[in-house]
Amino acid sequence: MTTLTATLTHKSDKTPVRVPVPKKRLTFGIYYQVKDHAFKRALETEVQELKAASSWDPVQDVVILKEVRHEEDFKRVWAEIAMEARSQGLEVTRGLLFLHASKPTGENSGFEFAPMAPGADATLKKDEMHALPRLPWAPGAKLDLRGCNTAMVGERRSWAVAEVMAKAQGVKTSGQMGYSYFSTSKDHYEEVSPSSKVVYLWAFHRKKNGILGDGSAMPEKVFNP
Repeated sequence: MTTLTATLTHKSDKTPVRVPVPKKRLTFGIYYQVKDHAFKRALETEVQELKAASSWDPVQDVVILKEVRHEEDFKRVWAEIAMEARSQGLEVTRGLLFLHASKPTGENSGFEFAPMAPGADATLKKDEMHALPRLPWAPGAKLDLRGCNTAMVGERRSWAVAEVMAKAQGVKTSGQMGYSYFSTSKDHYEEVSPSSKVVYLWAFHRKKNGILGDGSAMPEKVFNP
């Protein structure tokens, strides 16, 4: 007579084990359309440097880049990014806005775009910044504004564009403390050419930022929510 011995699995061993899966991380960039693609080239340089960092994970990190020309383009692509991030469960870790911005000379200033028609309004103003959908920012995320004077206040404007975006989006936001220039170096101004493969957009001590400036990079200013 043969005796069979069966080993039963404990009930608890059959319980599925939930393994937390980290959310994918989104880096997005929006750049202004110009004929020489300077804004696009500068943004692409920035993204390549992010991808070269040891913290970058090609499986976990996602990049979305969008081109705009008009104010309505910007509102549309911002809403698209918000929708895509939420629908795919992405956490936004970095935002890069390579756009024109106004001189700090009044309440009717902000991000500047090409008008849809001659004389048409083409400025994304303070109230419109607050009306943008809030993105699902990750803890420690940053929004980086590279346009002219984005961290500056003025005689007729008590707020900076970067400051408004920080409050509107609830995320740490940096801006430029002067007029921004395209340069082949991020530490010191070096003139770009149409064939330059590496291009940076930053404020430097030169021309409108000081006629006697030495060309060195100016520090950004960071605003907390």
